[in-house]
Amino acid sequence: MKAAAGRPMTDAWVVTGAGMVSAAGHTQESLFRALLDRVPLFSTQAGRADHGAAGGAPAIPIPGFDPKSYLDRKGLGNLSRTSQLACAAASRLAAGLAGVASSEIGVVFGTAWGSLKTVVDFERATYVDGPRFVDPFLFAETVPNVPSGQVSIFFGWSACNVTVSSGTASGLAALCSAVDLLGEGRARLAVAGGGDELNPPLLRALVAEGKLCPTGTSLPFARGGRGPVGSEGACLVTLEARDHAAARGARPLARLLASAQRFAAMHDGAGTEPSGLLRALLDRAGLDPRDLDLIVVSASGREAADRMEGRALLEVFGAGAGAPPVLAPRAILGETWGASGPLAVVAVLEAFRQGRVPAAPRDLVPAADLAGLNIPRETIDRDVRHAIALECASGGQMAGILLARAEAGHAA
Repeated sequence: MKAAAGRPMTDAWVVTGAGMVSAAGHTQESLFRALLDRVPLFSTQAGRADHGAAGGAPAIPIPGFDPKSYLDRKGLGNLSRTSQLACAAASRLAAGLAGVASSEIGVVFGTAWGSLKTVVDFERATYVDGPRFVDPFLFAETVPNVPSGQVSIFFGWSACNVTVSSGTASGLAALCSAVDLLGEGRARLAVAGGGDELNPPLLRALVAEGKLCPTGTSLPFARGGRGPVGSEGACLVTLEARDHAAARGARPLARLLASAQRFAAMHDGAGTEPSGLLRALLDRAGLDPRDLDLIVVSASGREAADRMEGRALLEVFGAGAGAPPVLAPRAILGETWGASGPLAVVAVLEAFRQGRVPAAPRDLVPAADLAGLNIPRETIDRDVRHAIALECASGGQMAGILLARAEAGHAA
């Protein structure tokens, strides 16, 4: 059922479930409520800056995360935090797959950093204590594809297992790759998404390099942006063919009309604008720019990258109130790397369900050349039928998917 290049793939694939763990909560409703509240999570979490997982850097950890709350298994303490987050998110949707043969379910997981902290811990132990005294469990968790493997091991999902690493676009790229794998017949259903943990060595390095906000205040599309605030989490969705979902009695949450990935070489944080990717999504879905009701973007306070993304939106969709509303979740949720794209998809699912578009943080003032973006100043009540989730990583990786409300027609 794979769509030919450049042709609509309308009605081929549907989203039938979602599971997540995040600093905003562990349900679609809690995530969307945080976006509607318009208050950055960093400003609401006491003790966040000196949390052990953050190593003293400004960050948004998941408060009180305990994998035992999600998984009744032995050996959880031997897993990296990324693997724990991935398995916890998978547990949130596993019950909905009880009637599907495990041999028909594939796993596609996107992560920017994998189990990097475990690598650091392993190498430090090797240096300090010597090779003979290194904990062998640490070595087992040092490979980047271990989180996806642990999900397959814990739940028995064995059709295929793939890890995608595309920087901040990793999670959304994993969804795009899952569509390709389904089209190739590698699985009947895919559990796809991504996640990353807060990592003290990494956060300290990124802050020192100017890649993360050192103050905890991060606003997308604003002049003088100093980067995002680090956070953590994991988010997975289930993708399958529409007829497969109907046969097992699963209710679609959305239809996936088109997906696309691209790479553009970046220079000083900027590169080829993603306007071509946006047009490809519209073309494959058979839609006009005016048919879009929402665009969820990856803007995070990285000034050059935000400008690149914003200019592409203006070029493709125009300016002012007639353009689709723009939502930038990282202003509230922080940067969750592999989880960010899938969390954007969850925001789309809730916008479909609730018929609302969250407004931007109250103190957001876009840069002058991006003032034409339709960033709502107040929450909008509207019929959301078609939406795009877009990810543009600083390394040049780009990914996007175009979703339609489950009961919506092909076009407006």
